[in-house]
Amino acid sequence: MRAFILFAFVYSVTCQMKFSPEDLQIIMKHNPECQKESNAQQSMIMGVIQGQFVEDPALKKHILCLGKKLNYIDEDGKFDADVIREKLAQSISDSGKIEDLIGKCLTEKETAEETAYQSIKCMFDNLK
Repeated sequence: MRAFILFAFVYSVTCQMKFSPEDLQIIMKHNPECQKESNAQQSMIMGVIQGQFVEDPALKKHILCLGKKLNYIDEDGKFDADVIREKLAQSISDSGKIEDLIGKCLTEKETAEETAYQSIKCMFDNLK
């Protein structure tokens, strides 16, 4: 569990997204559940903070699961752009940059898992 708390902290700093204490509680509560559901290896999950996005269905399923738990993604796999916009605004003051990120990164793919995975990867790549 400590490793995942570290993951969430480093990920939020790296990606310039700040998790609220409530979000961290949700992540801590649901990470084991999402990991059990997805069968994602901890090393893959931790690799994300270093920009290592392994093309693995388990990791994609894990990212989708946490996205749903954080209300970033609904049950149909659709983004809640308002929630994501609000989260980004906590650490990015340039609303134009936020809108660019949303327009560029929140795009639907073939599956909900692929959508979540590609979107978080895009955010990571564009917030370095």
